[in-house]
Amino acid sequence: MHHDSIDRYAGDFSPVHRLDARAKLLAVLAYTAAAVSEPRQEVAGLLPYLVPPLGLILVSGVPAGFVLKRLLVISPFVLAVAAVNPLFETAPVEVTAGPWSATVRAGWVTAASIFLKFLVSALALLALATTTRLSRVAGAMSALGLPRILAMQVTILYRYLFLVVDEFERRRRAAEARTVGPIGVAARARLSGSQLAGLFSRSLERAERVSQAMAARGFDGSLPRTPGERLRLADAAFLAAALALAAGDLLRSLWT
Repeated sequence: MHHDSIDRYAGDFSPVHRLDARAKLLAVLAYTAAAVSEPRQEVAGLLPYLVPPLGLILVSGVPAGFVLKRLLVISPFVLAVAAVNPLFETAPVEVTAGPWSATVRAGWVTAASIFLKFLVSALALLALATTTRLSRVAGAMSALGLPRILAMQVTILYRYLFLVVDEFERRRRAAEARTVGPIGVAARARLSGSQLAGLFSRSLERAERVSQAMAARGFDGSLPRTPGERLRLADAAFLAAALALAAGDLLRSLWT
């Protein structure tokens, strides 16, 4: 696993890439908070929230396939949660879409709302992650006064996630090299379980060695903070526009 798998397009030079990481992080937090604050059965009111993050991704030049693959990786978890709602919310509600109307279970409306909120939040986060290196995101978190432990965890995760993935790949290849003939689903599940258990043990050992090495080099639990650059006019304008859009969408929903 290489850094390219995460930061492949984060070093480009589009107008979105050149924006300050602090402005983008604040915009994503505010926009996501506004979207998830919508009523639990709101569906149509969530559709306008999709436009800004999609527009940012389009302007950034990040390929749609790259974004879609990462969106599909995390979508099954939310879809599983949303699919349970119709089993518990069985009250009938009327749904209208222009001249058409239908009566469905309230759980289906709630499920659609959950999925749209997830889509807005995921697209906003992907717009941030695909146009900003994680090291810059961690620096922005520290500069904005977010909990120090959170920024440190992001930095350390970014630095050592690749080692864990490479270790798992080595163990998987070694197990396949020792396997003769086809292997069933149950046997593969047992094999994956033992690999994960071994990976967890090796990760703890590696974490202890890394911690000792960092302590030997003077690490005291906090990352050094470098002076941040001043926000440019473009950064301030972008942040103001994002906050205005989030507030406008939320007020429109409350008004209607």
